[in-house]
Amino acid sequence: MGKFLQKGETKSINIHLNDKSYKTQIHNVNFDARFKRTKDTLQIRYSRNGELARALQACFLKGYESLGLVYSKFENMCLILKEN
Repeated sequence: MGKFLQKGETKSINIHLNDKSYKTQIHNVNFDARFKRTKDTLQIRYSRNGELARALQACFLKGYESLGLVYSKFENMCLILKEN
């Protein structure tokens, strides 16, 4: 990247995966002083249904499927709790 991101700052980047390039953004998300964090947290953000998301899902298919099961179980738990 060539430069350090300040807290709350965003930069456009390209991620290269399987010989293809994807445009996305990187964010320095530690901008709230109340958490008293000394280290920065960088977050890569991309469209949930975009090309990069689909490419990552294909690379990590087994983990992605497992997360889907966890979310569906959680949704069912929420529905049961709402009924009571």
